[in-house]
Amino acid sequence: MRGQVIEIDDVLAAAEERLNSAYAEYEEARDGIPIEFNEMRLQATIFQYDICAEMTGLIRNAPLGFARNVALKGLVHSLFEYDLTLNQLIPRLLDLMKARKLPIDQQDIKAQRKKWAVEFRRLRAWSGARNVATGHYSPELAKQVEALKGIDSAEVMEVCTAFLSFNMAILHILAEAGRGGDA
Repeated sequence: MRGQVIEIDDVLAAAEERLNSAYAEYEEARDGIPIEFNEMRLQATIFQYDICAEMTGLIRNAPLGFARNVALKGLVHSLFEYDLTLNQLIPRLLDLMKARKLPIDQQDIKAQRKKWAVEFRRLRAWSGARNVATGHYSPELAKQVEALKGIDSAEVMEVCTAFLSFNMAILHILAEAGRGGDA
């Protein structure tokens, strides 16, 4: 377990460094396409840090039983909401690359989505849990409890790992788009 904590601490520290760097560049950008690039990069790094921080908390605290399901709901909600955001971010990214006259390799993004297709499907299947127990609370406690009981820890961690990997690929593409003709 100790090796796992050190590893997740390193992942969290790297995510924190990327986030702070993206934030600094966002604050420095003032006009033109770099602003849009910096907005997308900052959004992606906020997500990356948020998920890493929640995963770190879960690993460190190691809640058991129903408490683990409750602890996992934040990850479920963040993943679900970021997936919705990605549906807007990726077209903006492709437009940015086109505007900067960069070669657009939509196949790379499609390949990344295909690589993690099973996890993306699992994520989208959590809409019911999201609607009654993770970000929105049903007034019917029994529905909340059932939704929370249905959260599978191993499945959530698999989806998190896949989503973080996918997001790193997006961050790499964003870095290329941001350098664009300025490189």
